[in-house]
Amino acid sequence: MIYLASTSPRRKALLKKAGVTFRILKPAYEESKDLKGPPSRIDQVHAVKKAESSREQVKAGTHHAADTIFYLQGEVIGK
Repeated sequence: MIYLASTSPRRKALLKKAGVTFRILKPAYEESKDLKGPPSRIDQVHAVKKAESSREQVKAGTHHAADTIFYLQGEVIGK
């Protein structure tokens, strides 16, 4: 069983399309818009915090978390 620490409709659709058995976990982590640094670091922090905040919900299986941002000309412009 794969546990996905994300409520992203796109990630859910991709896993369904791939025929993967999975369960959605709603992370308790609220993303901060005040994080500074390279886009890859911001994504990494959000993904790790999502995973940490939903870890207790996973008894056995693979636990995945991810984050995506849009970055343009030195600025985060969206999700």
